[in-house]
Amino acid sequence: RTPRRGEALQQRLQVGARRRRRRAGLQPGAQPLHRLRQALRFHGLEQVVHRAGVEGLRVVDAAGRVVRIMGITHEITERKRDQLALKESEALFRAIAEQTPDSLFLIDIGDPKFPGVILYANASAARMHGYTVDELRGRTVGELESPENGSEVAARIGRLRAGESVSVYGEHRRKDGTTFPVESVARPVPALGGNVALVIDRDITERRQAELALTASEQRYRQAFEINTAIKLILDADTGRILDANSAACDYYGYTHDQLLALSIADINCLPPSEVQERMQR
Repeated sequence: RTPRRGEALQQRLQVGARRRRRRAGLQPGAQPLHRLRQALRFHGLEQVVHRAGVEGLRVVDAAGRVVRIMGITHEITERKRDQLALKESEALFRAIAEQTPDSLFLIDIGDPKFPGVILYANASAARMHGYTVDELRGRTVGELESPENGSEVAARIGRLRAGESVSVYGEHRRKDGTTFPVESVARPVPALGGNVALVIDRDITERRQAELALTASEQRYRQAFEINTAIKLILDADTGRILDANSAACDYYGYTHDQLLALSIADINCLPPSEVQERMQR
């Protein structure tokens, strides 16, 4: 009988499929097999190939039974080794990050609309700023800056995006609104695609307090040195050069302050130089 239109089309499709299979060197009845990703173990090759990717075909008979599997395996041992090395590296980073007393952040610098989004924060960062780690994640570093420094954040992230390292002194703001001084160092991380930067913040409250105390002490000393009515000179113990002089010394010797600093004790003392040196050594 004359085949119907649909049957004729189906026959042509089957003939075309058989031709394509013959050109590919496959037996009639071969059916494509979906790509597989699984662990293979080959007899006698366990030490060589531990994991592989597989792509192949299954061959069936007229009854639809699988009679042969033809496939190509791809060794992925090196890829698996790289994945394990990456996991070990990440574990090492987290172990170090969670032990350091400094604040560590990984921030996103690739999105110009939301610059500086915090992707990772260690426990020290949370304690330092009065947040939990979960509360910090998703915020921006600009939210941790004091209002006076907030306008500078975009410029710093622009420098990081350009591949520069950034080192600044500033003030951060805790969750309760109080501020504290920090020393901040940031640099991009090329291994993470160039859109992530590592930020290390150090609380320098104690250092700042020590600096302020030293400055106050120096001011008190300077005031006591200047207003003292006795002649006060500060000398270099090795050379006898005058390093400083108070107003009483300038008035007594008749020199200006700058003129005295250009002299040595031997220039204004009537004693022999050897005796002046001996007295300086006492």
